[in-house]
Amino acid sequence: MGGKRESEPEYKETVAFELFPALEYDKAQKQRLIPFHALKNNIRRIINYAAHFDAPNRICMVYIVGEVAPEKIQSLLTAAEYSDRVCVLTSAFPDDEIKFWREFDKLRDTLTKRGQWDNENQTVNALWLEVYNATRSFKEFYETERPDVDGQIGLDEFDFQYDEGRLARVEADLRRQTAMLETIRRYHALARKAPSYFRRWTLHRRDCEPIPFRHADTGKLIAKIYPYGAEARGVNAYAGLSPASAETAVRLIIDGAENGRLGFGRDELIRSAAARKIRKFVRDAIAANGYCSLFDLKDFVESPPFGLGANGYSAAMLSAALAEEDGLIYRDSVSDSDVKRNMYALFLLLLSEGTSRYSVMATVLKRMKMDRRWYLPCLYKEYPCHKTVRKALAELYGVPDEWVGLGIVNRCRSRIEELFRLPLSMSDDLLFYLTGPEICWYDRAEMEHLAAEVTARRNELPRILAEHIAKDRRIP
Repeated sequence: MGGKRESEPEYKETVAFELFPALEYDKAQKQRLIPFHALKNNIRRIINYAAHFDAPNRICMVYIVGEVAPEKIQSLLTAAEYSDRVCVLTSAFPDDEIKFWREFDKLRDTLTKRGQWDNENQTVNALWLEVYNATRSFKEFYETERPDVDGQIGLDEFDFQYDEGRLARVEADLRRQTAMLETIRRYHALARKAPSYFRRWTLHRRDCEPIPFRHADTGKLIAKIYPYGAEARGVNAYAGLSPASAETAVRLIIDGAENGRLGFGRDELIRSAAARKIRKFVRDAIAANGYCSLFDLKDFVESPPFGLGANGYSAAMLSAALAEEDGLIYRDSVSDSDVKRNMYALFLLLLSEGTSRYSVMATVLKRMKMDRRWYLPCLYKEYPCHKTVRKALAELYGVPDEWVGLGIVNRCRSRIEELFRLPLSMSDDLLFYLTGPEICWYDRAEMEHLAAEVTARRNELPRILAEHIAKDRRIP
């Protein structure tokens, strides 16, 4: 037989407990943190559960009630996936107090399932009433006439045995109700002492020594994990942290009109180490592969040390990083566009939280693991060979040459549907390939080859296309 199947962690174990202090977070911290809470006996399950939240730009704050050996926490963090963004905070909560806490939770769950815990005060009153009735039953039993030694007076033997059984049941009920009341009393005594236990925390991170931690240090912790994030730069008034400010931030950075309205300067961002690292990542990827996958870029800018997300500061940082790159084109699996002209669309594709068609499309493509070159969302550079092919397509089909890549191909296809029905493959392979699904605009070697062919057949291609259209029109 197989080993014991581990049950899935339940989300109810991650919600804050009644006795847990009401920790306050500012707006920026609420965007950045995902809090989890658990008693020390559930530490393995809660860490594994938190580590499955694989959002690179969020920090999982796991608050543990009770002290746990640092070696155990390190082993759990090392084994868990994505645990580099999991911070475990343990409190100095005594084990015997945790025992009372668990007993109370168990009692409340039991009474709730029985429908006896609608209100705690009513529950306590009902328990006291049951104790009172059980005590009165004791009194009545002992005041009843008992048989003498010879058994000549009082109850007969059968009734006496029956009363002995009744006494045992009354005793059991009294012990159970008294234990319930004692559990509730201990819990309320614990509630008065709990705040003192939560004043001191110990922070545990993977591959780091445990250190004392205060809630007031939360901002410093975020800035340490994401030194290039908005928190580390001190973005004020949340102007740069609102998703609504993203479009404005892009426009101000690209147009060069940023004047401090968002709390960060355009030139400062462009020269910043974060922008230089992002530019280097894109350039290195294009140099190595001919393109930079948007999935890889998204993981890069969301992960430490950047932590970019769906806010104005991230839009401004991304714009500042790519604004100086001339000829940079992005593909969103539907069309190709110049990055500077459509930076906001690129931001939505990369960093939005699933509210736009771009992010939904990227998620679908990633889950489908589509590897066809035609559908790959990416960044690539436009070179003279791309312009040559683009200009040739614009002249052949009478469309504006301002469109790039898939953009001009899609418009040529719409024009083809208006002009003829016969497939171009019947007349010329090059004409068919230029508007077909296999052309790879981000492959520089392929585009240089196509540019050479188009240039060599500059005068021949218009004639072949005209003959193809004439042939199509003769078909009834």
